[in-house]
Amino acid sequence: MKFTVLTLFPEITDAYFASSIMARALDRGIISYQAVNIRDFATDKHKTCDDAPYGGGPGMLMLAEPLSRALKMVSDTRRANLNIPQELTQGNKDTKDIKPRNNSRIFKILSFFLCGLRVFVRGIGTMVPDTFFGGSGGPQGRSEGGPDGASNSFGRMTGNRPPHIIYLTPSGRPFTQRRAEELAAMEELVLVCGRYEGIDQRVIDAYVDEELSVGDYVLSSGEVAALAVIDTVYRLVDRVITPESLEEESFSGGLLEYPQYTRPETFDTMKVPEVLLSGHHENIRRWRLKKRIEKTRAFRPELLEQGLQMGLFDAETVKLIEESKG
Repeated sequence: MKFTVLTLFPEITDAYFASSIMARALDRGIISYQAVNIRDFATDKHKTCDDAPYGGGPGMLMLAEPLSRALKMVSDTRRANLNIPQELTQGNKDTKDIKPRNNSRIFKILSFFLCGLRVFVRGIGTMVPDTFFGGSGGPQGRSEGGPDGASNSFGRMTGNRPPHIIYLTPSGRPFTQRRAEELAAMEELVLVCGRYEGIDQRVIDAYVDEELSVGDYVLSSGEVAALAVIDTVYRLVDRVITPESLEEESFSGGLLEYPQYTRPETFDTMKVPEVLLSGHHENIRRWRLKKRIEKTRAFRPELLEQGLQMGLFDAETVKLIEESKG
């Protein structure tokens, strides 16, 4: 599975992919990652990506043009192996003929150098990220480049399906574990990280497949929201985590997770529940189920009602839920 993040601050997401289970999944080739710096697609000398909104009001809005150019590039999964965006190689009236100074012959020559090349084409201020020419994604295979030394890795698209484009916004639909499971079955997710007051609605209308919110609160960083989605989804991809580890997590089966304990057996006068030390697997299973129901009723009672209405629970769980009402 591939995660592509469109952001003004790629260093934020780069760091997240550089350690722990995420880094191991990258090393094993289970997932791949690319950060696209939206600022690289601005055409003025200051790399401007925001402006005041029409109609007035506080704050700034992300410009449609740089973001749309970036989205055009990442959404065309049938581009040639090098994935050089069409508007950078042959001009495009929708993007004001953004053509690099170098002609197509130069590009043909450069196409033979598929690994590690860093080529910056500065026609009218547009930069072609280094891995258009075959660099790999992820922290292990990224090259430094672009403004302020930001990484602008953009590797080869895989598969034939178009990527699923998600815009992270407080006004989107709630992101849930169930939706994460559905997204984990997709080949590629493109996550658009908003800043300031958000992005131009025309970009949403033209490119975005889904608007998601990670909670009923407002973040200043769309990158944080994007990483929350990525972290939830990638761990559900086959072979990232053992299936057994996912079976009784919070929200699996419509319930929150039971309490967990480890050594020492006694900590600050608090002891591990005796049933967990008994070795009786059936009693442990039943205790954990009861605790899941208790915790769900205490913190998220609406999940119990939803689960009952949707038929998520087996007969034993339904009986214990009814007993827990007393």
